Amino acid sequence: EIVKTKPSYITIEDLNVNGVTFKSKSGLGLTNEEIKEVKRKTIPVGSVIMSCVGNLGICSIAGCEMVINQQLHAFQCGEEMNNIFLMHYLSSRKDYMEKNASSTTVLYMNKRVCNTIPIIVPPIELQNKFADFVKQSGKSKFKVQKNLDELELLKKSLMQKYFK
Repeated sequence: EIVKTKPSYITIEDLNVNGVTFKSKSGLGLTNEEIKEVKRKTIPVGSVIMSCVGNLGICSIAGCEMVINQQLHAFQCGEEMNNIFLMHYLSSRKDYMEKNASSTTVLYMNKRVCNTIPIIVPPIELQNKFADFVKQSGKSKFKVQKNLDELELLKKSLMQKYFK
């Protein structure tokens, strides 16, 4: 029997900041009927997701098809835009976002403001090099963290051994 899963319903809290988001942390999902009812659309894999309410410019990449709430905006990249480059670039433009957002009780950027954020578009080869560097540094950070965790375990075991 094939079990069809509902697309995750993603909020700001679900975003894996400057990484890839795959699902709602609380397990929220919407059926096709619910998606129509709340007037949302699914966004495709690889879309760059950005917060547009409150803490502006929190970004992630959609790791699967999903539905985002109204506090998020999605960008789809064409052939001349690398999504990893765009995610990091948008994260760096909080100054522009805060200057152009309207403010009631919280900062808010409507769709028009989100779509007018000036974006530099270096040659795709440079964007891809940047994305490769980001991926490689992520792998290095993971290895360093793993080594730190192992050292912490070793320290704890030695502390137990010596203070018994």
